[in-house]
Amino acid sequence: MSAAFCGASTHRESGAGEVFRVLSNRGGLGAARISGAGKVDLTLLTQAIPLTAMVCLAYSATRFELPGKILKSAAVMFAKTLGFLGGVYCLLLWISR
Repeated sequence: MSAAFCGASTHRESGAGEVFRVLSNRGGLGAARISGAGKVDLTLLTQAIPLTAMVCLAYSATRFELPGKILKSAAVMFAKTLGFLGGVYCLLLWISR
């Protein structure tokens, strides 16, 4: 089957290859990037924190029915998740130096 018949585009990359190309052009997959001038790019980090909060809230909503219990459980899970990820980030930062 030809690429045109399958609906695939022959003139540009798509899918995972395109995502990887965009991320590599942004400087990598890291949450923060320091430019040559010392300015920190936090765009991925500012997207990851609200996403983590939404995932914790959705998970807690599937486990409990009472709104107070859902919010309390989501807040605890959010704090634990950020604490764990922050610890891993600090460990990797320490190892890389």
